[in-house]
Amino acid sequence: MASAQSQLKEYKRKRDFHKTSEPAGKSSRHRSTQKELAFVVQKHDASHLHYDFRLEWEGVLKSWAVPQGPCLDPSLKRLAVQVEDHPLEYGTFEGIIPPGQYGGGTVIVWDNGTWEPLGDAAEGLRSGKLKFHLHGEKLTGGWTLVRMRRKPGEKKDNWLLIKERDDAARPLKERDIVKDEPASVISGVTIGEMAEEPPAEWNSEGPKTGRKSRPTSKTTRSKPAAKPKTVAKPRTSGDKFPKSIQAELATLVEAPPMGDDWLHEIKLDGYRVVAFVHKDKVQLKTRNDLDWSHRFPEIAQDLQRRFHGEDLVFDGEVCAVDDEGVTRFGMLQEALSDSQTDGLVYYVFDLLWRDGTDLRGKSLEVRKDQLAELLGNRPHGRILYSDHQVGHGEKLFRKASDMGLEGIVSKRRDQPYISGRGGNWVKSKTSQQDEFVIGGFTDSTSATRRLGALLIGYHDNGQFKYAGKVGTGFTEAMTADLRERLVTRESNESPFADRVTGAGRGVHWVEPNLVAQIGFTQWTRDGRLRHPVFQGLREDKPARSVKRDIPKEAPAMEEAPHKTKSSPGGKRRPASATARKAPARRRPTQHHSGPELSAADQKQLEQLHLTHPEKVLYPAEGITKLDLVEFYAAVAEWMLPHIENRPLSLVRCPDGVGGPRFFQKHAAGGTPDALKRIPIREKDETEDYLYIDSLAGLLSTCQMGTLEIHPWGSRCDDIEKPDRLIFDIDPDEGLAWSKVVGAAREVRDRLQDLGLESFLKVTGGKGLHVVAPIVRRAEWPEIKAFTRGFVRQMAADDPRSYTTNMSKSERRGKIFLDYLRNDRGATAVAPYSTRARDEASVAVPIAWTQLTPQMRSDHFTMKNLTATLARRKRDPWEEMLTLRQSLTAAMRKTVEDA
Repeated sequence: MASAQSQLKEYKRKRDFHKTSEPAGKSSRHRSTQKELAFVVQKHDASHLHYDFRLEWEGVLKSWAVPQGPCLDPSLKRLAVQVEDHPLEYGTFEGIIPPGQYGGGTVIVWDNGTWEPLGDAAEGLRSGKLKFHLHGEKLTGGWTLVRMRRKPGEKKDNWLLIKERDDAARPLKERDIVKDEPASVISGVTIGEMAEEPPAEWNSEGPKTGRKSRPTSKTTRSKPAAKPKTVAKPRTSGDKFPKSIQAELATLVEAPPMGDDWLHEIKLDGYRVVAFVHKDKVQLKTRNDLDWSHRFPEIAQDLQRRFHGEDLVFDGEVCAVDDEGVTRFGMLQEALSDSQTDGLVYYVFDLLWRDGTDLRGKSLEVRKDQLAELLGNRPHGRILYSDHQVGHGEKLFRKASDMGLEGIVSKRRDQPYISGRGGNWVKSKTSQQDEFVIGGFTDSTSATRRLGALLIGYHDNGQFKYAGKVGTGFTEAMTADLRERLVTRESNESPFADRVTGAGRGVHWVEPNLVAQIGFTQWTRDGRLRHPVFQGLREDKPARSVKRDIPKEAPAMEEAPHKTKSSPGGKRRPASATARKAPARRRPTQHHSGPELSAADQKQLEQLHLTHPEKVLYPAEGITKLDLVEFYAAVAEWMLPHIENRPLSLVRCPDGVGGPRFFQKHAAGGTPDALKRIPIREKDETEDYLYIDSLAGLLSTCQMGTLEIHPWGSRCDDIEKPDRLIFDIDPDEGLAWSKVVGAAREVRDRLQDLGLESFLKVTGGKGLHVVAPIVRRAEWPEIKAFTRGFVRQMAADDPRSYTTNMSKSERRGKIFLDYLRNDRGATAVAPYSTRARDEASVAVPIAWTQLTPQMRSDHFTMKNLTATLARRKRDPWEEMLTLRQSLTAAMRKTVEDA
């Protein structure tokens, strides 16, 4: 295999790098053995307009000139003339090649991403048929390059670029991709705009100053476009102060990356701002390169006052902070709307320029050290240092989730600042929120409200797709302002490519150029948002750049190119020690599927006051508080008959299954109103116990962080007379499951011998409950005496298998027959209650025929139960509610005489 430098001889021979700004190709990297290979399509207006199609292979970019550009129509074959190999650095080149130089003209990056060869790529290039998949911003799916035979006199190989027939294919009359998507995916400009306003002079080491950045049209796809954007090198005090810098952006991933090569910061919920402090002037620029200094005057004044006479460029976020120190975008919106911005703060997390030195080429660790030094020596105020943690991203993520924060941002500590979206910065979200474009609105049915709902969507492959409607989250002032803005944008036709259903009457279509931030719980299978909430307008983001943000897999660790010193808060390990992928983890807001709710249940669900719905209660499964609410709403019809109107004890875990837990049986301050109270006499005093009598009551337990529900064996209208006997089959650790099955069947058979039918429940733990319903005649002392005698008789008959002594030493290798559930005030886990266990297991009634060696007590979980219930033809406990059987004196005497 030839070296990259030898393959670039022809490229270098044709260019004078003292005159052209194209990269000289100093890199000799070989990346073809790595998972991700880059591709780029550059639109090039030279002697004639064409598109340069480039695939990374063996350390260079294999290149073809495509005169008409790529086409999504498989019936049309595009000529692709193979040209000299280009250096990898060329993949981010945009600008003007001077007249008189080879290829003189204007260049933009029309598309980029990654490509996957289908089969042996080297053989495909040699034989003349290369099949591959593209994962780009504009080009996706399967493609083929086919080499044609050379005709007499031809000096270059001509190939055909052909789109495969797949879901990404489109007829030309329906989708002309080169006409529909003319702009750069890096700068957002067209080829004409680039020619009118070129970037400042370049050299082979990068740009001396940045051009004005335009809205980026990049979106996140399932394969990361891992090629770096332009990296500025460190310079000396002779450099010119930059007028604009495009911000580095984070890619959404499923989970934080592992290892000490990453710094982790709390994700802020505000407006991204790059601050330019130059002599006596301050400019605060948004991601869209808009100057918002006038919108944040107090922050601009603070920067000017604190850093008077210095040349600095900061990267950070302007935020509004609540009383608990949490950044809130809604509060920021209100502050801007009311022009009450004196309470806003500027969290700074990066330093890009300092007194004549461009720091972007330095490692993040070095930049943050300088930033901490700079801000740490100044008095605090509105300008705050955004601190970080080295390694342990999962722990910080869990903490952010517990605190109700948006998530975390993870950054490679040894990497330079790279404008645009790459793989060095990634973000992990604890809750779902994103930007959407407003395409319509509905009238309100309320006389006091000026707006019903917003119809929102996003851009996808040139189409504007409908994502649903949002009708909550507005204040009265917001609706008035929104309607005023929307009315001026009204249109006669729907802007959505797909048919909008369920929007109701009185729909007004609008031009899709207003961006809103929306919080939501999940995406449905048909591409709609679930439980969307309006959070505010995003005036800093262009509508055309709004696309669906799809999380990628967490980055795998790879050996760092050079070592860096340790940062405070974490020790650096060798890269090889962390060179493994983060484990796949279910997103906290990715819900399990369950049966649809009735209209009445849905109404009660919507009326529930649920705070921090995104809080993760089961970290190992990624199950949130909202997941728990929806689970109980789905199983309520099976569960409520067994827990309604019974005193309850609740196992509460406010911080999730891994945090502190406690029992609550008495009403206390802050207990939701849907949880009812019943006074019950205890020894010498009376206390209010909790009970529920509706779905709303059941769902309210979730707001309290309840992970287990334990009812009494009697009902509120006569608590002294139980209506069921409960036998807890509790095996010693490691005991064969077959022994547990045998014990439960023996309890059933013995009860049948007495004339009592019983029902079975797996507890979600390690044992089984055998439950026998009875008519309410006997009181608690009689019930306790009977069940105690019953299990003692079993233990006496087989002392090697059973014990009634709860001491651990006595239970070794045996099954503890627990009768203590049958006492006044005692409880047992409810049917369909979740358990406070890592796997989110559930206690579930089953038929006796289901009790097999394959069935385990923790077989059912929140993930699999709703699907199981949907398949059930009958409730295995259905007869329990109607069966009338009494605990007779004869039965009690039989047990006592044994």
